[in-house]
Amino acid sequence: MRQKILLLFYFFLIVGLCFGQTPNAYDIKRLVQNGVSVRIGKPIDVYDIKSIASENSSLVTVIGNGYDAYDIRSFIDAGAKVIVGKPFDSYEIRSFSDKNSDLVTVIGNGFDAYDVRSFIDKGAKVLVGKPFDSYDIRSFADKNSTLVTVIGSGYDAYDIRSFIDKGAKVTVGKPFDSYDIKSFISKDNSKVIVLGAGYDSYDIKAFINANAIVLANFKKILETLNF
Repeated sequence: MRQKILLLFYFFLIVGLCFGQTPNAYDIKRLVQNGVSVRIGKPIDVYDIKSIASENSSLVTVIGNGYDAYDIRSFIDAGAKVIVGKPFDSYEIRSFSDKNSDLVTVIGNGFDAYDVRSFIDKGAKVLVGKPFDSYDIRSFADKNSTLVTVIGSGYDAYDIRSFIDKGAKVTVGKPFDSYDIKSFISKDNSKVIVLGAGYDSYDIKAFINANAIVLANFKKILETLNF
């Protein structure tokens, strides 16, 4: 674990030193050529995104904001994953899934529960949270829990455990205390992503040792590893 985290740390350190700014399309293409997964979007233009995807489309995810529906369909045709939401309408979202649902993740905010269930029916992954109530979330998981990830902010600990019981993934952090987080992990550690901000190094180490995925800044990781 230590070696993996340190390699990640040194990679981002080197990228920062080499580029000194947001990488351009040429830089991103070099990363993909070297086997690095990337998430990209505006201001990179459509031609450059398809060029980057041509190197290894399985490593490319496009944030759809700022592109039109024709562009999104062309990214999917190029084999890139896409993350889309409003202002695309539900018809457009379903048309993306019709291209290749395995490549589509939909941000549910702004759509109604009926729409979200229809996206799941089409095979798209969905990222959902408030203002959907806990009943809606569980209804999404009942459709296909493997396609549902829940942003836990605004739900109580009982709700989060019920989402995990339904088979959905959850992303959780403060204001849940470390006891709650460990109770979520004990349900199914493969379903839990912990946002480490606000927890001390002792807690983060406990989450990692329980085999949860933890997103934390490098300073906190180094403290956790006693560097």
